[in-house]
Parts: sequence; C-alpha cells; structure tokens
Amino acid sequence: MGGLKNKKILLNTAILAGVCVGLVWLIFYQILPKMTIRIAVKQLLNGLTLGLMYVIIASGLSLIFGLMEVINFAHGALYMLGAYFGLTFFKLTGNFWLSLLVAPIIVGIVGMMLEYSTFRPLYGRSPLYHILLTFGLVLIIGNAAEIVWGKAYHIFPRPKGFDGMVQLPGIAYSAYRLFVLVVGVCISVFFWFMLKKTRFGLIIRAGTHNREITSAFGIDISRYFTAIFGFGVAIAGAAGVLMGPILSVHPHMGDGIIITAFIVVVVGGLGSLSGAALAGILIGVLESFSVILFPAFTGAMMYMVMVIVLLVRPQGLLGTEEIR
Repeated sequence: MGGLKNKKILLNTAILAGVCVGLVWLIFYQILPKMTIRIAVKQLLNGLTLGLMYVIIASGLSLIFGLMEVINFAHGALYMLGAYFGLTFFKLTGNFWLSLLVAPIIVGIVGMMLEYSTFRPLYGRSPLYHILLTFGLVLIIGNAAEIVWGKAYHIFPRPKGFDGMVQLPGIAYSAYRLFVLVVGVCISVFFWFMLKKTRFGLIIRAGTHNREITSAFGIDISRYFTAIFGFGVAIAGAAGVLMGPILSVHPHMGDGIIITAFIVVVVGGLGSLSGAALAGILIGVLESFSVILFPAFTGAMMYMVMVIVLLVRPQGLLGTEEIR
C-alpha cells in the first residue's frame, strides 16, 4: 500500500515537474524573445488572476462531482447569479465588501434549496437525469435573470481605493486585479485548509474516494450533500462578484465560464481538486499569453491543452486511472 502511495507521489511530482519545465521553455524561448519583461510580467499577473478564478469555480464543480457524482451544468448560471446579487447589493448599499460577503451566502442558500428540492430525488438514477435537470436549471435561472435585471450589460463599479493603478517594480498594474489575485489565493488556501485539516474535510475526502466504505463506518454521507453543494456554488458566486468589475454583468456571462470550468476539471482529472488547481492556473496563464503571442488561437487554447493532455494522459494531469 505504501509503495503504491509512493509511486503516486512520484508520478504527480513528475507531472508537476514536466509542467514547470514546459512553462520555463515557453517563457524563456517563446515569450521573452517576443515581448518585453514588462509586458511578460503584466500578462503573467493577468493569467494568474484569471487562472485562480478558474480554480475557484472548477474546484466547487469538481467537489460536487467527486462526492455526489453530479455533472452540474448550472454551476455557471449560479456564478452569474452571484455577480447579479453582488451588483444589486452594491447599488443598494454602495458597499462592495458587503456585496462580496452577502452575495455568495445567498447563492449558497439558493444552491442548497436546489439540491434539496431537485437533485436529491434523482440520486441513484442515470446521470442523464442530472444532465437534463441542470440544463433546465440553466434556462430557468437565465430567464429569471433577464426578467429581474434585463438583458442589458451592467457595469459593476470597482471598490473605492482599488480603481487605480499600483506601482510594482518596473510596471504599473491594476489595483483591483491585484486584489482579485490576492483574494483568489486566500480562497484557494481556505479551500485547501478546510479539506485537508478539518474533520469535515476528512469526511468529504473519504466520501469522494469511496462512499460505500465511508457509510460502513456509520457516517451518513448523504447528510453532507446539501452542505457541499451549497459551499461549491457559494464560492462560484464569490467568483462572480469578484469578476463583475472586470467583466460586464449580463445574463449569459456564465455560459462561457462553465465550459472553461469543465475543461479545467477534465484536464486536472475528474474529482481531483489539486488537479483542478494546476489545470486552472495553467490554462489561465496560457490564455493570457496567447492573446499577444497567438491571438488567432486564444479562444482555442484551452481546447488544445485538453486534447494534448487527454492524448498523453487520459485520466487528466492528477486524476486516477479508474474513473467512476
């Protein structure tokens, strides 16, 4: 058993080393010869910011799939809902920080209500039922957003003190984007701490690995489904609030992000949170640099990454060989 664990650690280390070597080659032999250090650093920060948002959204998606075996296509719609709730609270109170706190909580509550009322009766049935259900929820939530907020694009103002530029060594960078980068790191660290260092996280990881054995120890893992679903969509809602001032808020803003989130989950490995983190940052950085280096392929970059990874390693970067 110990030998198998050591082999897995060595394999994951080799994969991480390979990704790092590839990035070093890309930076020093493809990026730096074609752009200045100043532009490269700026694009790297943009890529890390975008990648961390992918990580946050995909982590919740991966957690829900790993524990509940539910392919939640409505995750992007709930991300959009978080942006709208945040924008509404900002207009009512003028306080961005209150919006960032309250909007994810409301999205989490909405998610728990959806899990209890719609997902729970379908557990144990064919995954096709969940796919059809979540597609229906996407349409319902999208239409509801259009009725309440309209079809127009809304500008989400940046919080005071973060609407200017920050002087970093050699470059001036957006204060708000830097703030989003820091918050993304904090949310990711909190997510890791909760899963790795708490009893709740231990139960979740055990249920993700093997629900039957976890239940054999007297733990009713189904009791945790609602909480996990709520938590997973709440952090997607937080990402919606954070990305609102960078992107326009509109009813279809979740359509593209859900595709990216699924690609991140597949590239990282189904059910692997560490894989989702690695894939999210990788895709975010590559997309950011491709805007300058290969503008014609920017939209296709994540698909190219997915194809290459699946050809070389079908289970994903850090996924297991057996996919349930």
